[in-house]
This record gives sequence, structure tokens and C-alpha cells, in this order.
Amino acid sequence: MANHPGGREGGADLQKICDTQISEPDRGRTHWETLRHNYAKAPFFDLYRPLLEPLYASREPQLSAVNLAFIRAICGILGIATKISWSMDYRPPERGQDGAPGGTCASEPRARTTYPGRWHRATWAELFDAAGIALEYFDYAGYPEYPQRWQVRASA
Repeated sequence: MANHPGGREGGADLQKICDTQISEPDRGRTHWETLRHNYAKAPFFDLYRPLLEPLYASREPQLSAVNLAFIRAICGILGIATKISWSMDYRPPERGQDGAPGGTCASEPRARTTYPGRWHRATWAELFDAAGIALEYFDYAGYPEYPQRWQVRASA
């Protein structure tokens, strides 16, 4: 669905994600029809349809622009007012002698709080603490389950 020209060197794709073009112009329409077919009778489909359908109807050729439109729309639905920025607005981290990243977004002084994934607690704690950035973690325990339109059956 996305074009990745430019080849590979040492197994790493050299193309920036911001330069990735969508190779199938009708991909959104196809995805929307699949969603509509499977979820038209689901609770809240009619509520979100006017917000989501235009996103899938877009013929925007840049993958990053499509992703940004979805992120902004979903943040709007959820009432999230966080500033969304492009990764290209930040300088890349320097690498240490072992090749591992030596800098992080902690080197950008604009952040005051971040929510890393649970796998990064020990890795990032010292770096963010040194930069004066608070680490907070989400706890999803106790969230109620909600009914699914399609139930996955266990294989016998």
C-alpha cells in the first residue's frame, strides 16, 4: 500500500517515512467499504461515520499526511488537545560508541512530562530525570471489558 523506493542498505530502509507515497490511490475507499460492511450494525458506527468516512475518502498521496489526519481526528473525538508535531522537527539523537542512541527527546527542553511504554521504565528513567522531565505511567488495570462485534473463537 505504501511505496518504499530507494532500496535498502544493510537491511535498513533509507527512505524517510515523510517521503513515503501511497501506491494505491483507492486504498481508502476499499478500507472504508470493508469497515462499513463489517461494522455498519455495530453500536456507535452511525455516530462516528461522518467523522471517519471523509478520512478514508481522501486521495492524499503522502502517507504521513494521511496518518496525521487520522491522529488529529481521533484526538478530537477523544478530547485530546496535545500538540501533534512532526519527528522531523527534532534533531536526531547522537549515537554512542556502541551504536546505541545517546540522546532522546529528553534532550529537547520543551517536554515536561512524558508517558513511556512499560518496557522503557528503567531505560529512560535516568535520562528523563537528568533532563528534569517527569515520567508518568498509565495503569489500565480495572478498565471494564466491552462487547465485541466479532468474537474470536479458540482453535480446537
